[in-house]
Amino acid sequence: MSERIPGVSDDVERRILALAHDTRRQTPIRRRVAIAAVVVVVVSLVMVVRPRPDLALLPIVPLALTTAAALAGAAFTLRASASTRRSTGPKLQLLLALAIASAPLYALLTAVSPLRARGAPAPVGTFAQCLASAWSCFGVMMMMAGAGLAALLVAFRHAVPVSPRARGAAFGAAAGAWGGLAIHLRCPSSDTVHILAGHALPIALMAAVGAVVAPFIVRP
Repeated sequence: MSERIPGVSDDVERRILALAHDTRRQTPIRRRVAIAAVVVVVVSLVMVVRPRPDLALLPIVPLALTTAAALAGAAFTLRASASTRRSTGPKLQLLLALAIASAPLYALLTAVSPLRARGAPAPVGTFAQCLASAWSCFGVMMMMAGAGLAALLVAFRHAVPVSPRARGAAFGAAAGAWGGLAIHLRCPSSDTVHILAGHALPIALMAAVGAVVAPFIVRP
């Protein structure tokens, strides 16, 4: 027998108790974020199960440095954008920096001096041919990053009180950065146009998608 709620009628009390009984206990935000982060990382790792065929022929030092830098950038972007340390979330300036800078930095890292197997000739082809070859990587990147973005948005559902667009854009950039790391280790192309269109552009597009979609999901 529960105690009476002072100043509340029997009908209202029954409604309150029924609501409390029917309300499902929500998973703590940190646990949801941890699960979403695992999804983002695992999706990218799955794509590297079959790495680029010329991996063993690439120069070790540039490969290690480029991969380490891409991994560090992806890890930092994910951790910073999904931080729960402050009740209002990361600062707006940081979110915007993550959303805007992720794609250009990835392009600078991977497209300016693309990895190429020792003795391999420089790629030859017209701009249209190089662009056409990028569509498969573009599609894979968008699917990978889309899955990661969806996981992050679900984890923060109704949990972002301020700057939902900036947070969503940062989520998209983080998911895209992990996809970029995966495609970097999967695709053997050393063509700059291919890398820009197929590897870097999806990061920027996913940040834009996150900015558009997030307010409908994460806003309380």
